[in-house]
Amino acid sequence: MLRAKGYACAAVAMLAIALGGASPANAAQTIGQTFGSSGGVPCPAGTYIQTASTGVSYAAPTDGVITSWSAWTGTGGTYFSPLKFKVARLSGGANFTVVGEDSLRTLSTPGESFAVRIPVRQGDVIGFYSVDGGTCPPEYAGFAGGYLAGDPAPGTNAAFTGTSGRQHSISAVLEPDADGDGFGDETQDGCPSDPAAQGACPPPPDTTPPDTTFNDRPDDKTKKRTAHFEFSSSEPGSSFQCKLDDGEFATCSSPDEVKVGKGKHTFAVRAIDAAGNVDPTPATDDWTVKKRKKKHK
Repeated sequence: MLRAKGYACAAVAMLAIALGGASPANAAQTIGQTFGSSGGVPCPAGTYIQTASTGVSYAAPTDGVITSWSAWTGTGGTYFSPLKFKVARLSGGANFTVVGEDSLRTLSTPGESFAVRIPVRQGDVIGFYSVDGGTCPPEYAGFAGGYLAGDPAPGTNAAFTGTSGRQHSISAVLEPDADGDGFGDETQDGCPSDPAAQGACPPPPDTTPPDTTFNDRPDDKTKKRTAHFEFSSSEPGSSFQCKLDDGEFATCSSPDEVKVGKGKHTFAVRAIDAAGNVDPTPATDDWTVKKRKKKHK
């Protein structure tokens, strides 16, 4: 964890940037850095932002629009996938407000780039949400990061705890927005009206959750202690989370089998599509395991 003094300095530095007055960028520029590294330590799932850096800035130097972002994936370094690009704004002390994000993406090549459209202000910092966690790079002098468990939605204001010395492998292209239309001036101004420019435009975000259904499940009443379930999603490429009785949702796949004792049980499963949308109404099944009769000799 980051030492309190170091985090305070980082927060003051970021606040100074945020209050320094915003001016539109003159040309596209890259913030952050995408790189491969070896070594490091395991990092849990959650949201990471770069709160301070030396030599490489992870903060927007001007107002503008982030038009694409990149990350590194592979083996032996800072490799998180799938992940979701995030933008956060200092709101005082260790608190940041999430002000923008992309859809959940699965990276297949090192330094893969994704089109996006996120208007930002001077001083906003970039980061990402990792579904499964990964390996953070070794510590580097002059860098500091913040961490928050979970996937905070835009508008969320929370304290990001320090991660001492962490430099995260995430970068973004910031374009000017001199006309103030919310589109990057260099690659996106034709997006609303020019079909020829659509190749440079970010796809519309997927906000529709999938629907989960059972394809096979146990009888309502049975003597079998092992229950067999098969399930599917309305959206190809979805992942699943399952829950038995009063347990917590955890990653699973179809088919799934659970061993239970006598009595009534409930099995629930929910699909998560490639964009990270979670089925808000999980498929559930109730069944009862009856007591087995003893055989008399």
